Amino acid sequence: MFFCYTCCSLVGLPIKIDIIKHPSEVDGKSTAIHAKILAPDDVTIYTYPCIPEYEDDTDKVVLVFPGPGSVSVEEMTWRLQNLAVMKSAASQMRNRPQRALLRVELKTRKTCFWRHQKGSPDTYLATIEAVYYFLKDYQELCLRQEYTGQYDNLMYFYCYLHTLINKAKTTAGRR
Repeated sequence: MFFCYTCCSLVGLPIKIDIIKHPSEVDGKSTAIHAKILAPDDVTIYTYPCIPEYEDDTDKVVLVFPGPGSVSVEEMTWRLQNLAVMKSAASQMRNRPQRALLRVELKTRKTCFWRHQKGSPDTYLATIEAVYYFLKDYQELCLRQEYTGQYDNLMYFYCYLHTLINKAKTTAGRR
């Protein structure tokens, strides 16, 4: 459940993922570590304000975070494909000033996280949920490949902790 029994490697992802944590987020409570443990070659964790520079790759980088101006994965796919066509047709675009990162929200997914953010809708996901659902949608909508469960193992620790917490809540309720 943590690795491939055939090649003995951890979960491999089709893209590189940078997770940018809020500075007051407690490491021991963050689900970001789940992705780093299970896909160490593909996931890097930063703590804001320390974030990587994306100057040359802004047309290949998206920010998965809900809020105003965010788009669906389908819209992201369309925009990035059209940007690639525009870039190849007009070479002067390479010298354009850095643009803001395209913001993506997974609006159709609902969280199962046990610590809800007050005032936030149930579409605001835990970090590992966002990574998992983005990869699933990316596979199906961007790569146009059927999803066959290859990223399910990313959710192992999350599901394990979810089960422990629900058991603890049930036990506490019986006392």
